[in-house]
Amino acid sequence: MTPEEKNQILNQIRDLSAKGEITREEVLSAFKQGQVQEQDEDPDLQKQKRLSAIMYFIGGAVIFTGIAILIGQQWRNFSDFTRILATLGVAIAAYAVGILFDKDERLKLISQSFFFLSGLIFPIGLHVSFDILHFAVNSRETQLMISGILLSIFLGGYLTFRNTVLLIFTIIFGSWVYLSLTENIYRINPVWVGWKFDCYRLMALSLSYMLMGYYFGEQTQKRKTLSEWLMSIGILIFLGVTLGLGGWKPEQSLFWELSYPLVVFIFIYLSVQLKNKSFLSISSLYLMAYISKITAEYFANNLGWAFSLVMIGFLLIGIGYLAFYLNKKYIR
Repeated sequence: MTPEEKNQILNQIRDLSAKGEITREEVLSAFKQGQVQEQDEDPDLQKQKRLSAIMYFIGGAVIFTGIAILIGQQWRNFSDFTRILATLGVAIAAYAVGILFDKDERLKLISQSFFFLSGLIFPIGLHVSFDILHFAVNSRETQLMISGILLSIFLGGYLTFRNTVLLIFTIIFGSWVYLSLTENIYRINPVWVGWKFDCYRLMALSLSYMLMGYYFGEQTQKRKTLSEWLMSIGILIFLGVTLGLGGWKPEQSLFWELSYPLVVFIFIYLSVQLKNKSFLSISSLYLMAYISKITAEYFANNLGWAFSLVMIGFLLIGIGYLAFYLNKKYIR
């Protein structure tokens, strides 16, 4: 569709809206139907598409493995220019092929495998190039530069082509930039150095994953799988580091130990509101882990380990039934 044709259609919708002959709900309904029309395709065709996509990505991974083995075998015989060409050059070539294939509707799936291949090789190529240019590759500054370059490349590609693989690598490299940037904060304020600071920055990262997952889930059905993965990874990290912040007696944090059940129940409540099974199941598992931790930490010596295990068992059964009930009544 040309831009002129698109503008003509939008103008028609605008005119109908002004005349009251079409409602906002009708436009949104038509839009959503277009987003999910792929689900109405022949099931066999959908299976074939998924199988083809899997084979493309496996092919990209095999190509990456072959290149890695070849370079490893011949690395000592390569000049500096050849080393850059064999890593960064191959990444750029794969990215360029992905762009060319993405322009053809029939080759869009194949283009994703080339974007996937470039995403695997680009970090290696930049590390090799910076090392040859005598940068301290393991320094915080260099890591920030490399991750920033990767983020710019893949974010620019995603904004141009709206390709899911480019989006995934944008999230990965964006996370790398965030971690490298916060790592440099250590130099600004050494008081923050320590595992607790790592927990807090991981909490912020996990919250961003959940927000992105929610956004992509609401935006389009095509990114539903990515949305579920982001939300699952986000809650897994968030509840994990929050549990860790509680610490262990005698160096425990009473604030986090007392707040943790509230945090978990908030996510259980959100699982019902969002109809998200991963929120419910992961929250339930972490609630079980919290009860086991608190019982072992405070009651094992007072009540006896055997009695503590019995109490934990009954509580876990109760949590399991609660998760089953909520899933059956509100989520399914």
